[in-house]
Amino acid sequence: MDPRPPPSQRSPAPTLGTIDTRDNGFDTVRLLAAAAVLVSHAFALTAFAEPLEDLGRGVSLGTMAVGAFFVISGLLITISAERSGTGQFLRQRARRLMPALFVCVIVCVAVGALVTRLPAGEYWTSLQTLGFLGNAVFLPLSQALPGVFASQPNGAANGSLWTLPFEVACYAISFAFARLRFGRHALLLVAWFASIVLSRHFSGDEDGVWFFVERTAWLFRFYGAGMLLYAFRDRIPLRADWALAALALLALSPVIGVFAEAAATLGAYALIAAAYRAPRWFRAVTARGDISYGVYLYAFPIQQLLVPLSLKTPVPWLTNPALALPLTILAGVTSWLLVERRFLARKSDRTAAAHAF
Repeated sequence: MDPRPPPSQRSPAPTLGTIDTRDNGFDTVRLLAAAAVLVSHAFALTAFAEPLEDLGRGVSLGTMAVGAFFVISGLLITISAERSGTGQFLRQRARRLMPALFVCVIVCVAVGALVTRLPAGEYWTSLQTLGFLGNAVFLPLSQALPGVFASQPNGAANGSLWTLPFEVACYAISFAFARLRFGRHALLLVAWFASIVLSRHFSGDEDGVWFFVERTAWLFRFYGAGMLLYAFRDRIPLRADWALAALALLALSPVIGVFAEAAATLGAYALIAAAYRAPRWFRAVTARGDISYGVYLYAFPIQQLLVPLSLKTPVPWLTNPALALPLTILAGVTSWLLVERRFLARKSDRTAAAHAF
């Protein structure tokens, strides 16, 4: 005899429209994603090929982790955009992103001055140094610093910063859609589908304006998926069995060459469903603060500083993240306690912190 109640008496599966969207495990998911970016970068920084890139047809663990960031932001930033006025929305986004980014850029430049091969005067007056400072205001004219890491396999001082201007652009898209009175869902579907089509037709070697078009399209597949999940929040149930089925199909997707597209659809659903159904112990990992942003900001330069030591070991791609992760966690905690938390504490609504990158 089936012990379960008949279908008519069972509670319907929760949806984003029926749950408290602030009660989630996204902070821990973002921390895991930031750690995955660190692991992925270890391969490139030590001149080794990442195994997942062959499986995913050029899609690395790092790009999938960045995709996870964008799915989460697409959902949460859209919620924030709909619930906030213009000034409040801009203040919230600026307070969440800019203080920690500004401090990180200054720290990178200061540390660069200590390890550069150039004379101090030449380093501080270099246009490359000035260009790197532009990262603090989302104008990345350079990700390298003069004479810093120049002899290493990858010469960037902080290669992770490239995603932030695109993140801000997606924030603007969320805000614009939230202000539309008619046809927003249809227009969002068109924009999201266009990003998928465009991404299939770019080679990855674009430069100039086309580089920004290609990157925006690539990332909006994920960000737009988060927006769509919220747009249709009353119609999409958050079911564990559906999430598991989505992950199973995602694992099969490389066979037919649609891994990135499957990640932006099936993976996006599984990620959101898992975060809202995550057990308490999972959420408790980051209960005292969201350190994922600081981990993301500082991982790359810390790894670069450890590359010379890593290359002297038998397995550099493994040594590098093993050494860098504890130091990066410490940097993330420090960034949260000394910078991020202080600015977020100035908000009138502290729960808005949950809607940040």
